[in-house]
Amino acid sequence: MRKFIMVLSIMLLLAGCGPSKADQAAELSTQAEQHYKDGDLQSAKAVYEKSLEIKEDAEIRQKLTLTESEITALATVRQYLSDLSAANQELKQNIDPTALYETSVKIDSILNELTEVPVPDYSSITVYLDRIKEDNNFFLLKSDVELFTLSAQSGIEVDAVKLNKSVQKFLDEYSTISNYK
Repeated sequence: MRKFIMVLSIMLLLAGCGPSKADQAAELSTQAEQHYKDGDLQSAKAVYEKSLEIKEDAEIRQKLTLTESEITALATVRQYLSDLSAANQELKQNIDPTALYETSVKIDSILNELTEVPVPDYSSITVYLDRIKEDNNFFLLKSDVELFTLSAQSGIEVDAVKLNKSVQKFLDEYSTISNYK
């Protein structure tokens, strides 16, 4: 019986020697932050969630919320870029003035919405969108689209090839959003 009590005492002592919940949560939080820095937002989110399962922490909860916001913003921006690429293909294939007009309206709408995506402050996606907004070529592209749209609407002959090349140049420059996996 004495041996049993001693073995049980040693087992209980060893079981209590593992890392505390706070230490486990802190380690997971550190891992999540590294995933975030590496641009792997989905992994960062999953690890933040595991950390919070172990121990609730307001700071970690806030980081999770910001990561989720950034994931949403990134997905939205990528969808707009995909939509812009599809609209540019439509522009390339259309010869009907009405279809060209409708496509140019679609492109104009995508460009406007792209720069208005709600993003968390100080994130890579914020830097990316700020870079677009400040780019003179983006301003010129928007001007080209507006002029094309007005001309097409007025029945004036339009140069779809020129606009297609301008949109493609934008896509070539901005289709890759750095710092994200």
